[in-house]
Amino acid sequence: MAIPNTRKQAATMSPEAVKYLAAVPHPWIPGFLLPTLTGPRQIPRFRKAFQAGEDVIEEALIARYSLTLEKTTIKDVPVLIIRPKTITPGNENALLLNIHGGGFVMGTARERTALLMAAEIGITVYSIDYTLAPEAKYPLALNQCLAVYEELVTHFDPKQVVGVSSSSGGALMLAVVLKAQKLKLPMIKALGMFTPAGEISGVGDSAVSNNTRHHAEQRRSPLLEIKRDQRPSRAARVRRHVARLQLGA
Repeated sequence: MAIPNTRKQAATMSPEAVKYLAAVPHPWIPGFLLPTLTGPRQIPRFRKAFQAGEDVIEEALIARYSLTLEKTTIKDVPVLIIRPKTITPGNENALLLNIHGGGFVMGTARERTALLMAAEIGITVYSIDYTLAPEAKYPLALNQCLAVYEELVTHFDPKQVVGVSSSSGGALMLAVVLKAQKLKLPMIKALGMFTPAGEISGVGDSAVSNNTRHHAEQRRSPLLEIKRDQRPSRAARVRRHVARLQLGA
């Protein structure tokens, strides 16, 4: 069964994207099976299977672009430094800080985003290999990323640092920058966010508008059924989000 798309949704996508989604298998899973299939005990298996596929892609990228990788630690946090074969003129003193994605439970600092950024932009990448959940209890991963951020903006010109992150790494990056701001640390030059997990309240526009993608036989989340005029204001959502991240802790 393919991923369903309404006409309105399809109108916002390229024909190629619509065609691709129509061909992607999307099996329906009964809700009562989800805890068993996706519980903490299954995470090691998911990690192994996911990384096995990523390893092939990552190693091919490293070979294709002649990238150099160096493992180091910053404030006792594992960091992977990725250097391109050639630094683009103007990037000699610049660096890119990467926080990888993977749903907080998978992925490594060697992810393809970090490799491609180094190769295609011609810039040195510092990619954080933070501790994954469920082994890492909150706020360990956040504190690890913040420690690396603080060290980098201390020893490098913040205006020469750009942050890049994907998916769950985007949630961490946003939390790091907000906390760094609260601690009055220097702000880096810019952020490049790829599908960041930035709206976790469940009532954002994307979650509400995409709720119709679910199959009719599946029960819709009551949270996502809130009418637009009943949803909290943007300011209220931001305050709640900040409170959840415990940025004042």
